[in-house]
Amino acid sequence: MAFISDQRNIGGRDFIKSLMINHRAKLLNIKSTIKIIPPKDHVDKYKEKKSSSKGITNLDFLSHQRYSMVRATYNAIYNMRKGITDSNLPYTYGFLNNIKGRYKNKLSNFITEEHLKNVESFMKRQQSIGSVF
Repeated sequence: MAFISDQRNIGGRDFIKSLMINHRAKLLNIKSTIKIIPPKDHVDKYKEKKSSSKGITNLDFLSHQRYSMVRATYNAIYNMRKGITDSNLPYTYGFLNNIKGRYKNKLSNFITEEHLKNVESFMKRQQSIGSVF
């Protein structure tokens, strides 16, 4: 289709209108190109479970009080492998408050000391205003 120019631009409008109509018709008649198939199984599903001959088999030493932290770690890892979520607070949870408390006291003492030094310096400057040296 050749473009015919006229002052009212009717030919241009008709040309653009026909392009829009054809485009819409093609969009309505388009075929799907996506193949929807179920996902494949994970690779580990088909692996054989091997029993490990290595590792600790006798865990009697864990009953001793000396190994309480080791026992807690072992239980946490064992439960994590089974899919159990541990919702207990960690053993070291309270340590942070102790550290913060000590730092806060040191910081407040430092601020108080600096404030007193600034006040003392200000008082000296006020007294020395009237004197030459």
